[in-house]
Amino acid sequence: MPKTTFNPDALVARAVLKETRTTPQKARRVVNIIRGVRADTALTTLKFANQEIAGELYTLLASAVANAKQKNPAIRDASELWVTEALVDEGVTMKRYRPRAQGRGYQILKRSSQISVVLSDDKNYRPISKAEARKLAKAAAESSAVAEEVSEKPAKKAAAKRPATKKVAAATKVDAAKIQIPPVPSRSTAAVTSTPAPVKAAAASTPSAAVKKSSPTPLILVVVGIVVLAIFALSNKSSDNAATSPKASESPSASASVSASASSSSATLAAHEAPMSFVAINNGNGGVTLRWKAPSAVDGLTGYSVSVSYNAKDFTEVSTVAADVLSFDIAMASDEGGTQFLLQSVYSDGTKVDAKKFSLKGKYHN
Repeated sequence: MPKTTFNPDALVARAVLKETRTTPQKARRVVNIIRGVRADTALTTLKFANQEIAGELYTLLASAVANAKQKNPAIRDASELWVTEALVDEGVTMKRYRPRAQGRGYQILKRSSQISVVLSDDKNYRPISKAEARKLAKAAAESSAVAEEVSEKPAKKAAAKRPATKKVAAATKVDAAKIQIPPVPSRSTAAVTSTPAPVKAAAASTPSAAVKKSSPTPLILVVVGIVVLAIFALSNKSSDNAATSPKASESPSASASVSASASSSSATLAAHEAPMSFVAINNGNGGVTLRWKAPSAVDGLTGYSVSVSYNAKDFTEVSTVAADVLSFDIAMASDEGGTQFLLQSVYSDGTKVDAKKFSLKGKYHN
């Protein structure tokens, strides 16, 4: 048997057939024939094999060849590939039972297989084992650890230098703490002890002194102005009293008459009120009866005025009723258009007060 080697640069193509309804024992008889041979020879063998699983293995091997061509388009046909690995594993087993005598049942196991095929352009290719994979992983981990140690050495040197800087900073902090800061003088002491302060005070005192010296002149002017205004006001008051004294005797009667007329007019205006609860009720004769209630202010009430407006035109007075009449019948002429009704309270002084208006469909007249 030729010695197999692991070649990482070799072309590898795989294909897997899962849950085929053939027992692993029967499948291995055919798989053992094609393992380690050229792919084209294996296809020819499977094509003419008598076993039932041979047709499914032929399809599986053709799929592996197609995968290899997909990975490397330079491969022309199956003659350039080798079946380096062909495995048959046990799949799902279905359990069934066959009835037997005396109520017993015999178990039936319907087995299945999982078949995997590996093709490569290297005849001696073999996949890496788990032990070798662990060794390679261990070697990679060791190399990464060495690289980390090499990279950590400069970092450790830098870390060793950092405590010295911290000590220097601590020393500087202690020295700063030992420094004594003199107390800050207050505003009063600063104003007294500073050299420029007297100059500023002198400069500030000069305008104030000037103001004090010049202040008597405007004060005298103000006093003189007040005296002049007082004299002028007294003279005007005496002249006004002399001119208005005759009129004062005449004004009481006139003011009394004006106030009396105003009070009487205000009392008359306060007594004007509109009718209340103005409604229309069907009277059964093809018309309506207008009804209302008398207002609270009945003093001077002479009657009520009923007016209508057809199709939003001007109001026309239909009738005037006495003060003791609280209803009025009006007939409907047609169903077209609309009529608006207006009721007014009429007082003896000629004042009319409108009640709330409303409209009805149709044309109404007296």
